[in-house]
Amino acid sequence: MEAVATKMGAPFERLLDQLEPPSPSLIVTDTFLLWAFDAANQRNIPVASFWPLSALAFTVFYHFDRFLENGHYPVNFQESSHERVNYIPGVNAMSLMDLPPPMMATKQEILKNIQMSAKVQYFLLHTTYELESQVIDALKRNLSKQIYPIGPAIPYFDLGDSSTTFASDEDVNYLRWLDFQPCGSVLYVSLGSFLPVSSAQMEEIAAGLCESGVRFLWVARGETERLSKVCGGKGLVARWCDQLRVLCHPSVGGFLSHCGWNSICEGVFAGVYGGNMAYLVTRERFLDCDEVYDLESNEVKEMRRRAKELQGYMSIFTSKGGSSETNINSFIRDVILSNSH
Repeated sequence: MEAVATKMGAPFERLLDQLEPPSPSLIVTDTFLLWAFDAANQRNIPVASFWPLSALAFTVFYHFDRFLENGHYPVNFQESSHERVNYIPGVNAMSLMDLPPPMMATKQEILKNIQMSAKVQYFLLHTTYELESQVIDALKRNLSKQIYPIGPAIPYFDLGDSSTTFASDEDVNYLRWLDFQPCGSVLYVSLGSFLPVSSAQMEEIAAGLCESGVRFLWVARGETERLSKVCGGKGLVARWCDQLRVLCHPSVGGFLSHCGWNSICEGVFAGVYGGNMAYLVTRERFLDCDEVYDLESNEVKEMRRRAKELQGYMSIFTSKGGSSETNINSFIRDVILSNSH
């Protein structure tokens, strides 16, 4: 991530300068790649900023000044754990403990991103209007920019492809393993690509899985052999998997994750309820294994019902003519109209 943020700007600018006329009519960039904004502004190229997190995370980030005014930045999680924030437009009162990842950045990084946001012509949000309508409506009222909720930006359109991606020869075929498990019986565990987890924490997770007796598929980068021995024969530890395909498999009944936005969207799309391992890891707190992994508790059954309800909505948003397609088409149409003037 550091290399992308600090080393790619110069090569990107060289590429732009080497392009044959006409020059690009638009640059679409991740909001956090500040060098792309600089390159576009120097060449008078319009910018569409793609926000890779939720709309709620964006509006919290954008209204950073209000946290400063109220003495809530930087966040002191020990002293402010019970304080609630109720001054962000479109966002219901929330605990400081629940602030999204952008608020963990440095003040300089946040201010730089806000400054760049002022020079953007279009905002693309990795969400659907229906999931976050209150937040998106507030953003549209407060920003003099065109906003398009084009999510979920997940590869759901590939699910109908019969050319399933299987594991390599040295790995166990996790999809075939899932085929032999009872419906809704498997807990899928993945902590994402960037959440730092110590060996001691991995051991604790493994112990919880082992003691719970639940079937599980755990994607653990680089530690598969050791963790497989610790966890016993009830589950499967893999190096990598096609996450959305796994979540949509009928044998998967729960999802324990770092709660990154992509994982949340994929879980909603698949209708699988999720638990937040990021909170447990980053706060150095582990729940009793039964509390986390009991797939048959009444609380989990209610979460499953709610997950299936959200899945039904998501299928409408992502269908042909749904809000995702409509907003993408609106964005393309507006860019074409702007360039024709």
